[in-house]
Amino acid sequence: MSNTSKNAGSSQPSNKRKEGPAQNPRSQKRIKAMEMRNIAAQTTDKAFSNGELNIDKFVKAREFEIRALEDGLRNSRHGLSQRAFQEVPKDLRRRTASHNVKRVPKRLRKRAKREMIEDNTPTVTARRRTPSGQQRLRNETAKKLQKISSRLKLKQQKAKEAKAAQAKDDSKTTDTSATKATRENLMEVDDPATEHGPTSVSARKARVKTSTLKSPDQPPAKFRKRQLHKVWLPTHIFHAKRAHMPPPAQPLWKFAIPMTPTAKCYRPTHRAANERGVLAWDTSYMSTIGLEGPEKSIQTVLRAMGVGCNIDPNGLWSWNGRKWRQGTRICEVWLHEREACPNGAIAPATIIWNPIEPTEEPISTTSVSDVTMEDAGISRPKKPPKRKVIIRTHPAAFMQVWELVIRLAKVAKPTVTVEDLRFEIGSIEVAGPNALEAMAGVLHPVPNASGDSAVEDFFPRLAVLSPISTLPPNALMSFSISDPRLRHPPRTVPNLTPDAISSLLPLLATWPPDVRPHPNALFDRRTRQKATRLPSQKALNRRRAASLPGVFPAPIPTDPPIPLTLFVSRKPYPRITILLPWKCVSPVWTPLMFYPLSTGGTPRFAGLKQQQQLTFEANQPWFPGDFPTTPAGRAWEEVQRAEAKAKAGCQWKQTSDLYKYDWGAITGSSGVPTDAPNAQSKDAEGDIHMTDSPTRPQLTTVSLSMLAKGTPGPFARIYRLPTADSALRTEWLAQIPTPGRTANQTRRPLTLPLSVPRRERNAYLAAALLQEEEEPKRVPKLPGAEDLVGYVTTGEQHLGVGGGRGIGSVVLEKLEAIESGVAKGGKRGERKVDLGKLCIVCAVGGVGRLAKWEVVS
Repeated sequence: MSNTSKNAGSSQPSNKRKEGPAQNPRSQKRIKAMEMRNIAAQTTDKAFSNGELNIDKFVKAREFEIRALEDGLRNSRHGLSQRAFQEVPKDLRRRTASHNVKRVPKRLRKRAKREMIEDNTPTVTARRRTPSGQQRLRNETAKKLQKISSRLKLKQQKAKEAKAAQAKDDSKTTDTSATKATRENLMEVDDPATEHGPTSVSARKARVKTSTLKSPDQPPAKFRKRQLHKVWLPTHIFHAKRAHMPPPAQPLWKFAIPMTPTAKCYRPTHRAANERGVLAWDTSYMSTIGLEGPEKSIQTVLRAMGVGCNIDPNGLWSWNGRKWRQGTRICEVWLHEREACPNGAIAPATIIWNPIEPTEEPISTTSVSDVTMEDAGISRPKKPPKRKVIIRTHPAAFMQVWELVIRLAKVAKPTVTVEDLRFEIGSIEVAGPNALEAMAGVLHPVPNASGDSAVEDFFPRLAVLSPISTLPPNALMSFSISDPRLRHPPRTVPNLTPDAISSLLPLLATWPPDVRPHPNALFDRRTRQKATRLPSQKALNRRRAASLPGVFPAPIPTDPPIPLTLFVSRKPYPRITILLPWKCVSPVWTPLMFYPLSTGGTPRFAGLKQQQQLTFEANQPWFPGDFPTTPAGRAWEEVQRAEAKAKAGCQWKQTSDLYKYDWGAITGSSGVPTDAPNAQSKDAEGDIHMTDSPTRPQLTTVSLSMLAKGTPGPFARIYRLPTADSALRTEWLAQIPTPGRTANQTRRPLTLPLSVPRRERNAYLAAALLQEEEEPKRVPKLPGAEDLVGYVTTGEQHLGVGGGRGIGSVVLEKLEAIESGVAKGGKRGERKVDLGKLCIVCAVGGVGRLAKWEVVS
């Protein structure tokens, strides 16, 4: 009996999976795809009859082919080999998208669901999934906690009702005549405020604890155990599921700082920072210290820490630094130990002065140490006005800076008040060509207390400016904004007219915030506390639901303004920093991440490694990693050693000595050398770029560019050209590459263009196959220990130049001991290289490569 008769006589339906291959859905889909890609054609034989052309049949044949081509183009769209979840961009792909349609964007869900049905893809939903052992324990624990919570709530409710009933009974029985007399006596008390209204009790002004370290606010109960040894940033919930975080038991500088996004982002970061896009960081981990006191006392404290010691003496503290002291510019300097400048570098810092009221005495524009107020003909007030200053530094060096400031503030006469503002002021950094557009679309200024709306009219017009370097260097703006959540989701800022764009040029030249600066509201403690009392998200949702469709809810008088300060920095890379209250960081961060850019896409968030990448691509050292002899740099060296140990595994014992900076072998002494930045500059108008640095220290930061192939990495050793062995020196000079020839040009191409006759092409191919390969150049051995001059602290492939680059620290005296000269590379002799700028870089476990060094400016 045949299979057909068996199936016909059987009462149970057959399994389609066990039938022939033609019934398999996957095979059917292959046949369908092949049919979609085939285009039907018709021969021209019927159009010719006895040597004559039948025009009617010929036209119909061509018409059939054209229609078949159009149908094939139309059908091939649905017969592609890619599935719906494979067409999603890389940053939107999810691991479970192949069997869960909810992991695919909505525009592709119908197609994905249809494809899963056709392919019999096994799908699993969260409700029907069998819980694992760990998940089962979690579910059981959650049920037990729910039962305990319900019992506790019922018990508390009964106790509350019993207490209310008892209080009601007591109030009825204890209302005696004595109580009434007491009430009458209380009412007869003379109250001086009864004429103008009821008496209001004013609370005592909160006493601010100065010279003491602050602790963060107590987190919610469900997150409390996770923050025993570290502090979460205001945007931790946003970053925790989108970025790699440090291990829970090993926080970085006592903060849970996002290291890098989970998606691959090395190239997108480079594009967003240089071509188009926006990068944003939550830098609330940066430490902030507040100083308050007479201006002379604050200047004494800052001078003792080395502020301005490496710039022109008539720079920061004279006419050139007037804008900084007026509070309209920032100052980026290096802090040093007490009276130790240019040695004893601690960390870079940003210093901001709070502007004084326009009615108060103006700041002297001449040197403070040379001209007094009596000489200028100004009457000295009985009590000099107090000024406020913010010092913003890196958390790796906070304790060292804090202890130094406390010591200097105590000895200053009159004394200076020091306050820890770490968990009161947060910050957001924004970089990229479209950074100003994103901020103008999210931050909406409101008039200040004095009614001045200059910034309110000026700031939104900056959206068309690109890049950030078009703004004045170290410029600063302070204003208040409304709650950005009221305008969520944000909308793209409309483009300005050409006339409006041309009118920005005189505004950039005059810079309206410099004309009449007002006190910065961010320096006021009460204003910061008031700004943290923002309405809840539920209240905003109710207001949004009550408003008309497509219309944002209007602000109400109870909505507190958010004070913030924006300042521009050009080093190590162009960026804008937003200072605002700690609890207001998240309300500003969320709309910023969803702002639709005019160039497409939304701003990208970045981590600590992206900050290090942009600093490296700007050819600048990154603190603390590129300053290995500072206390913070030595701590970062231990972090790098821990990462190298995790990668090395069982081979760590053999290679552990290579992953450290042995400065004693370079300097010939047991002491640790000092290092710091190297230079400062002025702009065209004579204003100092507030990036001072000490004179040449024992260690100098240099940038390295490889002459040929090779990419340096951390802990790579830097040698100078051999000084004792002349033969070895000659071998290294022979490694200078020939100009105009790359590694891919060592062999002749195997084929010629098709325009060349076939006989010549075959002869050329035979000659190319018989060509002998050039022997690779033998890499000479490394110089001796006497020629070791430094180490590489940061090294990577530089996307901007397309080659290996590095940042290192060297003893410049040993490196400059090489005699300067000119060497000609290769046999052609076209490339001239300065021998005084050559060095040899050897990575850990690698071979030496020639590189060129330049002092970082």
